[in-house]
Amino acid sequence: MTDATPSVNDPAATTPTEATCQHCGLSLALDDIWGWVHKNGQYLCYDPNTGEPMSLPAQPAYV
Repeated sequence: MTDATPSVNDPAATTPTEATCQHCGLSLALDDIWGWVHKNGQYLCYDPNTGEPMSLPAQPAYV
């Protein structure tokens, strides 16, 4: 017999802490304050071909 208490899943347990950026393809890490940032420490993407900064923030490819 189970009670009617709903189960609670810890969202931190299901949220990945690493991903690949959908804009530039670089590796990302999940920061507690900034959210997704590139592993090189940059928040904004850089064009992988030219190295020029883009106006796109880090965004995981799975979102």
